Amino acid sequence: PLEVSEVLEAIALTMPSRLVGGDSIFSRVIRDKTGNPVGTLLLLYDAMGHSMKTTEINGFAAKAVGEYVDSVTMSKMEIEMLSPKKIVTVLNEKLAEKYEGEGVFLTVLCVLFSCGVGTLTYTCAGHEPPFLVDSTGKASSLLQTQLIAGIDPAFHYREHTLPFAVGDVFCVFSDGIVEAENEVESYYGRGGIAQLLEENREGAPDEIVTGVLKGLKDHLAGRPLKDEVSIIVVKMKGE
Repeated sequence: PLEVSEVLEAIALTMPSRLVGGDSIFSRVIRDKTGNPVGTLLLLYDAMGHSMKTTEINGFAAKAVGEYVDSVTMSKMEIEMLSPKKIVTVLNEKLAEKYEGEGVFLTVLCVLFSCGVGTLTYTCAGHEPPFLVDSTGKASSLLQTQLIAGIDPAFHYREHTLPFAVGDVFCVFSDGIVEAENEVESYYGRGGIAQLLEENREGAPDEIVTGVLKGLKDHLAGRPLKDEVSIIVVKMKGE
């Protein structure tokens, strides 16, 4: 389940391929000083590895983000303090401080959907770039990716803002989908995801996810997944 504002409909799915996975999802409705919703914050992050250490890292990241968001909200600080670039910068600093010298890294995609403004703002830290399907019906890759979190505590991340109108579809996913191999060791790839997003864009988020996963299942043809699969689809409500 995702916590999103009323102007959005969204679904998230994560399926570990092993007992311990590296993917985690965070969502929160952002409110202004008077309590009115002004946006929805979503994160998908992937800790490297498949061990109990991975679970610890994911837990630490979720706690770090949650505590930061709560501190800004409770102190009624300016909403700019919850921008994607600020959140990823804070997470990067805390990871580097906590796991200094241990080689612990996270890929992170953080996106803020602004209520009433019709925009999305994102910061990508080494994560698989998301797709945006707009009124043209084409799936565009949001390729502005930056340094993986946890490497350089002094790195300051940038963010990018795009229109997000009624009927537009945003999709972010883990590399487990892209790198899923069939019997001839051919990747499912970004092209497979883009095609299915375009074909299913008129549907609700759960229908879009179902279409992508059906395509993945057909591609695998019975071959097992080697990495966990996570996907989030967000759609702007309206006629």
